[in-house]
Amino acid sequence: MKGAMLSGRAQPWRDFVLVKNIRGSAVAEGDAMCIDCDDSTDGQNGYAATIPSATNLGLYVGTAIKAIADDAYGLVQTEGYSDVTKTLGNASYGVGDKLVPTASQVYLSYSGAGDGLSGYVHALEASTSNTTTAAQKKVWLRAL
Repeated sequence: MKGAMLSGRAQPWRDFVLVKNIRGSAVAEGDAMCIDCDDSTDGQNGYAATIPSATNLGLYVGTAIKAIADDAYGLVQTEGYSDVTKTLGNASYGVGDKLVPTASQVYLSYSGAGDGLSGYVHALEASTSNTTTAAQKKVWLRAL
């Protein structure tokens, strides 16, 4: 019991980390979050995080489990089953396909083979068509 509490594990196979939203506006439940290494307060106030950008795609930390106001702290899920992670069906993808952060967006999108991107998240439900609207989908997270 104590070990589970110390690890940040609230439920089996779900881990969380506390982040400070420095986006400049609120993030919503299910939004993708990345560590912001350009912030001048790095390490001083915990993790400074924002939505993905071209400079922080490799620093994906997880999914906001509830809305986080600007300049406020909130929990981001870093590992395990999630049914609130936002994805965009930019291409049909199946169960087990990898999803990655998308620069300047709050969602994850399909990452095709050979694109050089690492898979942080694996789809647990398929998307059968292209869409222009992000939707919450079932995924397996494995972030920082």
